[in-house]
Amino acid sequence: MAALHGDLRLSLQLKEAQHFAMMVIQLGEEAGEFLSKGYLALGLTYSLQATDATLKSKQDELHRKALQTLERAQQLAPGDPQVILYVSLQLALVRQ
Repeated sequence: MAALHGDLRLSLQLKEAQHFAMMVIQLGEEAGEFLSKGYLALGLTYSLQATDATLKSKQDELHRKALQTLERAQQLAPGDPQVILYVSLQLALVRQ
């Protein structure tokens, strides 16, 4: 029961993080330098959701969304080492 409660709490935290990342992204240019961080956060939430997904099709979909979102963060901040790290890790996860 405790494990189920922990999984539910993590899922809710990921949804909350996803919501806040989307809020930053929706600001667009007004977000300034934080726009790339919004895409980074959103990509990480997709990647973590993919790790928790039980269906292979859902995992593949979420990994694809994670990679696309992280690559968008890299387009916005090409020299950001944190973004480069997470794009590289996501590529390793999907073995590309």
